[in-house]
Amino acid sequence: MHLIRQPRTLLVLTTVAAVVLAVLAVGMSGSSGIDAARDAATGARGTPSVAAPPLPQSGQLGIEEQVTFWRARVDRAADDYLSRTQLAAALLRQAKARHDLGAALDARTELERSLDVNPDHGPARALLAASYAMFHEFARARDIALAAYAEDPTNLVALATAGDAAFELGDLEDADRLYVELAGRAGAGPAVDARRARLASARGDHATAVSYARAAQRAAGGATPSERAYYALLVGELHRSAGELTDAAHALADALRADPESGAAIESLAKVRAAQGRLAAADTLWRRSGALIGAPDFHVLAARGDIAEARGDLALARQRWDDALAAAAALPREEQAGLARDLALFRADHGIGTAEAVRLARADLERRQDPLAFATLGWALAADGDDRAALEHLDRAREGGVSDAGFAYRMAVVYERVGRDDVALDVLRPALATNPRFDLRAADAAAALLAALEGRR
Repeated sequence: MHLIRQPRTLLVLTTVAAVVLAVLAVGMSGSSGIDAARDAATGARGTPSVAAPPLPQSGQLGIEEQVTFWRARVDRAADDYLSRTQLAAALLRQAKARHDLGAALDARTELERSLDVNPDHGPARALLAASYAMFHEFARARDIALAAYAEDPTNLVALATAGDAAFELGDLEDADRLYVELAGRAGAGPAVDARRARLASARGDHATAVSYARAAQRAAGGATPSERAYYALLVGELHRSAGELTDAAHALADALRADPESGAAIESLAKVRAAQGRLAAADTLWRRSGALIGAPDFHVLAARGDIAEARGDLALARQRWDDALAAAAALPREEQAGLARDLALFRADHGIGTAEAVRLARADLERRQDPLAFATLGWALAADGDDRAALEHLDRAREGGVSDAGFAYRMAVVYERVGRDDVALDVLRPALATNPRFDLRAADAAAALLAALEGRR
C-alpha cells in the first residue's frame, strides 16, 4: 500500500499552539514577543531580582539573540527566576521555529530551576505545561495548566495552555469552553482567533477556520517575525489541507517573508510543491529544512525517500527510509515519544515493521484520545494483518469525525477490504472532493479506489 505519512504535524499546527508564551501573547495589554514574555514573567508580584541592562523591546531581537540575552542575565545571577523563565520562553520559541526539541528540553530544565527558586511562580508553571505538551504529554500539561490557572485566574498563559491540551486530547467541547473563557478575559486578538481557527477546522468548518486564521494574520502585523510566520503558516496549512494549493503557496510565501528560517513553513511549502507535481522544488525545500536542522532528521529523510520513490529510484528511497528510522532511533526518549504517531503511520504506510507500528500507535493513543489516534491504531493493526481489531478503532475514529484525506483513505482501504463498501465510500468521497491531491504517494491510489467503489454501486 502506498501512503506517505503526515509530516511533522507535531510542530506545525498541533503542539505548536501549546507553546503559548513562545508563539503568541494573550491578555498582556496588547504587548507581544519579548514585551509580553517579560510582562508575563514579571506579572504583578515582583520585579527582576538583579540589576541588569534595559530589556529589549518587542521585535528588536531574533530568536537566537533572545536566548543569548536571557542566558547572559541568568549567568550573572543564578537565582534570577524571572530571567530564567524568560530564557525558557525564548528556548521554546526556538524549539517551535527550528524544530529543535532539544531546546524544548533545555527550556524544561530552566523552568524547573526557576520553580526551585519560586515554586509559586505562575508563568513558569504555565510554560512548564506547554513544554510537556510539546512532547505530547497532553494530560500532564492540562493538569499543570489548570492548577496554575485555578491558583491565579490572571494567568492567561495557563488558561490557553489548558485549552490547547484539551484540544489535542480530542476534548473539543472542553477546549471550546476554555477558549471562550480566554476570549472573554484576553479580548480580541490573533492568539484567540488562531485557536478559533483550529477548533473550527477540527469540526469540519473550513470556511470559518480560514476566516479566523486570516483575521489572526492581519492582526499580527506588529508581532515578532516568528509570530507573523506562524499565523501565515496557519493560513497556509488550512488551505493545503483543503487542496487549495495556490492559496496555500501564497500564504506560506508570506510566512517565509516574515521568517525565512521557519522550518515549519519550509516543510509545508515542500508538501504543496509535491502535491503540484514539482518534485525537484519539493526536494530542494526538504533539503533546505534539513540544513537548518543541521542533523539527520526523520521527517526530512522520510519525505525525500518518498520523492525518490516517485522518481523511480527505489534503492535511494529505501536507503533514505532506513536513514529516517535510524535518525528517529537516535533521538532522546522524550523526543521519540513525541514522534509516536508519525512513526506508526510511516511504518504502517511503508510496510516496515508493522508490529512496531502497532506498539507506537498504542503509545500514541495512551497520550491522547483524539479521533486521529484511533485512526492511527486502526491503520497500524490493519497493516499488521488484524482487520477485525482494526475495525473497532476505525469505527471510533469515524464517530469522532475525521476529515483529513490521508486518514480517510487509510480508513477506506480497510473498510473496502472487509466488504463494507458503503462505509468506505462515505468516508472517501467527501475527502477526495475536498483534497484530491492530498498525498504524493497515495493520491492516485485513492482516486482508483473511489472509482472502483462507485463502479460497484
